[in-house]
Amino acid sequence: MLAAMSYIRPDIVKAVRSLGFKTIGTPPYKGLSEKPEAAHADMQIKATPEGDIFLLKNNEPFNKIVLDELPQSASCVTLTEDEIYDFSYPYCVKLNAAVVGRHVIGNLRYLDKKMTERLKALGYEFINVKQGYAGCSTAVVSGSAVITSDSGVAKATAACGIDVLTISPGHIGLCKSYGGFIGGASFLADEGMLAFTGDVTRHPDYIRIESFCAAHGVKTLSLTDAPLLDIGGIVRIL
Repeated sequence: MLAAMSYIRPDIVKAVRSLGFKTIGTPPYKGLSEKPEAAHADMQIKATPEGDIFLLKNNEPFNKIVLDELPQSASCVTLTEDEIYDFSYPYCVKLNAAVVGRHVIGNLRYLDKKMTERLKALGYEFINVKQGYAGCSTAVVSGSAVITSDSGVAKATAACGIDVLTISPGHIGLCKSYGGFIGGASFLADEGMLAFTGDVTRHPDYIRIESFCAAHGVKTLSLTDAPLLDIGGIVRIL
């Protein structure tokens, strides 16, 4: 199993590796270390269950490492139409979408056109939302269930028949200037396990989160005993 993630917290990296994943670190995009989201995996790579991989244009050496790790059986690798220059929002969210079953949640105005065209060709239906950080805002529990604190994402997603748990905003770290999101602080390690970057029992909505996941046959796992931290999620590549 292969996954991309920020290496900002060695303890989280170690915990992910203990689950059997080989990890690839996402360095700050073009050295923009003053913007924490520039090192987030959900900003630099998107992968689908079919094996399609989407990468930011001119993002070396990260792209080369990913390509070197992919087996020859990998379905398709697509580079974005444009590169990102200063990581200003919302122009930095070209790949920030959530794949939920046969749906993709994202802001179609800012998602990369080459990625959206490819996903539509694969038969995915798009749920258009205002939130640019749609992927980061959405914890995918299963192919039919998500958790989010974003009311717009929750409303649009529920309207498409996906079960949604709306939690209270906040309580997830990122940096001193602004907080993080639940999707960036978790990943579906396998079909029956939603892993969190910190101790999910510290979240005020933990009981609801645990109950919601259990209703969908999914267990929760705390990778560390620290507070939840948005590291840009952990993107499963294979």
